[in-house]
Amino acid sequence: MRVVMFGYQTWGHRTLKALLDSEHDVVMVVTHPKSEHAYEKIWSDSVADLAEEHGVPVVIRNRPDDEELFQQLKEADADILVANNWRTWIPPRIYTLPRHGTLNIHDSLLPKYAGFSPLIWALINGEPEVGVTAHMMDEVLDAGDIVMQRSIPVGPTDTTTDLFHKTVDLIAPVTIAALDLIASGRTEFTKQDRSQATFFHKRAEEDIRIDWSWPAETLERLVRAQSAPY
Repeated sequence: MRVVMFGYQTWGHRTLKALLDSEHDVVMVVTHPKSEHAYEKIWSDSVADLAEEHGVPVVIRNRPDDEELFQQLKEADADILVANNWRTWIPPRIYTLPRHGTLNIHDSLLPKYAGFSPLIWALINGEPEVGVTAHMMDEVLDAGDIVMQRSIPVGPTDTTTDLFHKTVDLIAPVTIAALDLIASGRTEFTKQDRSQATFFHKRAEEDIRIDWSWPAETLERLVRAQSAPY
C-alpha cells in the first residue's frame, strides 16, 4: 500500500523504520519541527532524518490544518495514513482522506490509558501489563476500532524506562501486522468497550510529589515510574 506517515520522536522513528523495511511504499512523511523542550529531547530519534536518508519527501508542521499540506496529501494519493506520536489534533478531512483512513499507534492497551504518558500512569497505578495498540482513527481521541494489540507483563522492578524499551519494540510488529490485515481486505475490527475507557492528562509538577501518607508500595511504584530520564 501507499503510506503517508505522521510521527515524531523515537515512537515515530520506529514506526517509519518498520514501514521502510516492509513491502509498503512510504510516499510522504509529516513530522514536527525539532524542539528544545525537555520532554521532547528524551527519546528524540529524528523522523525527518530517517525519511531523508531514504529519499522520502518530508513536510514539517506543528499542526496539520493548512491548505498547502492538504493539497500535498491529496497529491500523495495514499492508501492509508499511519500516525504515531503526532502531538496535535488531526482534522477529519485529513484522517479520512486516504482510501483506508488512518491507523494510529498508541502505547497503551486501549481502551485503557488513552491520552498522555500511558506508561508512567500504568506503572503508578500498578497495572500488571502494558502494550501497544493499532486502531483506526475517528473523531474521539484514541477511541477507534482496534486492529491489532500486543502486551508485555510489568515486572516487579520495572521502571518506566524499562517499559519504554519493551513497548517500543512492539511498534514494528503491531504496525505491520495491522497493515497486512487492512491490505488483505479486512474492514471490520474490534470495537472498543467504552465502559472500560480511561483517559489520563499530561503529567505536571504536582503529579511528581511524594505524599508520605501513601502506602509504601504506592510510593515505590511512583519512584520506579519517575526514574531517569523521567
